[in-house]
Amino acid sequence: MFIGGIDVAKGEALLKEAVGALFDPLRVSVMLDANGCNTTAAAAVVKVIRSTPVAGQKVVVLAGTGPVGQRTAGLLAAEGAEVVLTSRTVERAEAASAAVKERFGVDVSAAAVADLAATRQVLEGARAVVCTGVEGVQLIPEDLWRSHETLQVLADVNAVPPLGVEGTKATWNGKEIDGKLVFGALGIGDLKMKVHKRSVARLFEQNDLVLDAEGIMATAKELAG
Repeated sequence: MFIGGIDVAKGEALLKEAVGALFDPLRVSVMLDANGCNTTAAAAVVKVIRSTPVAGQKVVVLAGTGPVGQRTAGLLAAEGAEVVLTSRTVERAEAASAAVKERFGVDVSAAAVADLAATRQVLEGARAVVCTGVEGVQLIPEDLWRSHETLQVLADVNAVPPLGVEGTKATWNGKEIDGKLVFGALGIGDLKMKVHKRSVARLFEQNDLVLDAEGIMATAKELAG
């Protein structure tokens, strides 16, 4: 059973109902990827962790209140990163961080980022940043990330100009710029589609799989090597 669609909240509810309703021998494997939330987050996180160690390191998820942002934050924190999830208001950031805690059982810090000064401040000491904002919204200006002293990896899931990271291309897949590795939405998307295809195939290999963020993350790691 594949649960897709554009409404992630309804997809999550349907997954819970489906898992609760299934029983042996009437059981089938189930995968949740409504609006591509799990495959996108898993692919982005794997790109980051395969590029730089994140355990004990600060990683920022900009504009992380949506389904992809929350899953990205949760998966990164599960890898040992000290994650900061941002929104334009601290209330929304704190609500999203609480949701990540409830869903993944990990602690994620919250921060309000509404202007360049706040962006600069939240990125201080960060090893990596993942931009998970809405389409067509720039989150990091080029002069900031190019001159940043600690950033090693930047990932952006926005493929619609203007991109989340100014001065980059959606097709970049680990392109090195000023000592930093940059992943655009299509570079991440290449792995995302492979993860999606492999995860769907796994549904037919056994009848007791539940593929949510963690299971899909495991598949992404496997495919990335």
